[in-house]
Amino acid sequence: MRRPFALALGAGCVLVLFLACFWRVLFAGEQFGYRDAAHFYYPLYERVEQEWNKGRLPLWDASENSGMPLLGNPTAAVLYPGKLIYRALPYPLAARVYTMAHVLLALAGLYLLMREWEASRLASLVSGLTYAFGAPVLFQYCNIIFLVGAAWVPFGIWASDRWLRQGRRSGILALSGVLAMQVLGGDPEVAYVTGLCAGSYAVGLALARSRSKPSRSWFGRAPAWLWLTLLIGTWVVGTLLCAWILPRYRPPRTNPPAVPFPWSSWTSKIVLLAWGLLALIWVTLRKKTNQVLPTMLAGLL
Repeated sequence: MRRPFALALGAGCVLVLFLACFWRVLFAGEQFGYRDAAHFYYPLYERVEQEWNKGRLPLWDASENSGMPLLGNPTAAVLYPGKLIYRALPYPLAARVYTMAHVLLALAGLYLLMREWEASRLASLVSGLTYAFGAPVLFQYCNIIFLVGAAWVPFGIWASDRWLRQGRRSGILALSGVLAMQVLGGDPEVAYVTGLCAGSYAVGLALARSRSKPSRSWFGRAPAWLWLTLLIGTWVVGTLLCAWILPRYRPPRTNPPAVPFPWSSWTSKIVLLAWGLLALIWVTLRKKTNQVLPTMLAGLL
């Protein structure tokens, strides 16, 4: 009888917290209205749905600032699959369900992640409740794109773990899907943060494995503090260089060149060169060392 009781207790905890936060929205007919929820996102998403209902791809909003893009506006989340909620329900109800669904998605994501790390069901549930109903995540109901991004973060770490720790290639596909959901949901910044966390996780795993499995190469014998210093130093120097160089760059005020992408500007050439250097470094490290870090990072890239 312990398992049914535990399941009922866990479901009860979720229900109590959910009703404590959203009972007015569920039963009193109220709507989310604090900060950007009412004056920005509500009319913006309504405009997107009006365009869909008219049988048009939401490209442009002529009613704001003498015209503003919709499809090109990340916060409009025009192509986010989660917006299908708005197609299935009346708009006022869909606006509430959309927010509440992503709180539950955040809970489910962290529960899944903790179970993947072999935590108990109780520990996983407490972790999920703490994450989804903690102030930093729950408060983003008033800035919905950040709530959407936060809801997908645990799934991103879960997918990264499947590739980095377990070596499953399906984790790469899952991670790419999660990053796509974050970007389409309106928060490209959190996709960058998720990738950064995955890269840090890869470095941590590689350092732990290098201690347990000594290598003959310098790459494997290098102490952890040295690698962390190099990584942090590279990051800081690269950021400072970008902050110094990019504000001084001013593109010439001429007509757009007729040459198609990716050779339309020197910046695209630098991007392609950077990818080539990364591939070369990966191949070199993989041949000269017994470490799996280059392979893990290549999969993330």
